[in-house]
Amino acid sequence: MAVQHITENARTMNKAGKLENIKEEMNRLHINIMGISEMRWTGAGAISSENHKIIYSGGEQHERGVGIIADSKTSKALLGYWAVSDRILLARFKGSPMDISIIQAYAPTTKSSDEDKDKCPDIIIVMGDFNAKVGNERVDNIVGPHGLGSRNERGEMLVEWPQTNNMIIGNTWFKQPPRRLWTWLRPDDHTRNQIDYILVNKRFRNSLLASKTLPGADCYSDHVPVMDRFRAKMRTLKKPTLREQLDVSLLQKDNTIKEKYAVEVKNRFSALEDLDSIEDHWKGLKVSIMDAANGVLQRITIKCNEAKETWLTEKYKEVKKHHNSDSRAMHKKIREITNKKIQSSSGCLKSKTGGIIMERDKILERWSDYLIELFDDERNMERIVDLEMSGPPIMEDEVRHAVRKMKKR
Repeated sequence: MAVQHITENARTMNKAGKLENIKEEMNRLHINIMGISEMRWTGAGAISSENHKIIYSGGEQHERGVGIIADSKTSKALLGYWAVSDRILLARFKGSPMDISIIQAYAPTTKSSDEDKDKCPDIIIVMGDFNAKVGNERVDNIVGPHGLGSRNERGEMLVEWPQTNNMIIGNTWFKQPPRRLWTWLRPDDHTRNQIDYILVNKRFRNSLLASKTLPGADCYSDHVPVMDRFRAKMRTLKKPTLREQLDVSLLQKDNTIKEKYAVEVKNRFSALEDLDSIEDHWKGLKVSIMDAANGVLQRITIKCNEAKETWLTEKYKEVKKHHNSDSRAMHKKIREITNKKIQSSSGCLKSKTGGIIMERDKILERWSDYLIELFDDERNMERIVDLEMSGPPIMEDEVRHAVRKMKKR
């Protein structure tokens, strides 16, 4: 099975209808994962839109920003994400034969300050708008001979990074006509440049099946999406099964239920008199108690769902009440219901060395190590307690005050 992913500079996703347009193009072109540069959304987090999952990482202003959009099948394989900054976003997916990590990046332009440029562990895919031209001259096994144009200074800087991290620039290794290579049309002289790239770990070079641009994609941008076909399989994450619990507290609060439960148990116990072995008696007792409880007591999950439904109905009535009269109050109520919070990461934790952990067992192990270190006492000193120490004498007023408090209770 092949996973198709593309990267594109959308110029902005802050326009009405832009997200719907992107999703339609993903469905039409059968794209599983799409990386977005210049998303221009504020904050960081993840939202669901129909059958797609949108992960985004932005700043406080509607500038820069990156995002990753996954289709319905791929979003079920999402292990977690890490919003590093408004230029870098990491997402990890459960895959076969190995998990897939994707970094969406947006590098500063040549007009940006040097300080901004400088700001910019086994990684599989890094993609985005790098604002650099690597050209068509081959560099070892890093840059292929099928790039576009000649390399510039920013291109030299870009080539150094995959050399250090054992990666290749994927879309320079597949021979394509020029219209399938360029990714950005310069507005002043209509020069076509290749500045968007998809980098792949050297180890998975043979898994990269194809790479080309999609000039026919309707995304309302001066950038053209770059698509790669990658030999991999997404695995749907298994959700842990929740064990239903009975509301045992009803036996103490409700006398009617308590009496009904006692009758049910008594009736079932009467059928156990004919059993001979102790083991059969024990099994019969256990089944009788559980069957009586299942027949009388209510499951907590059902009560929670009923309470949630009642709460949502009440909130809906409040929103509807303010719909035509007070829009500010209406939106305030909607925010209370959705409880939207900025979230920079999900399903991940930093290791001792500063790396990112997304596996559940390793996260639990890291928490265990942290708590052991937190409460570990390396002083090796015994606490000295003076057993013969005595305090001041108890005064008569203190005794009277204590007796008065006891009478009040």
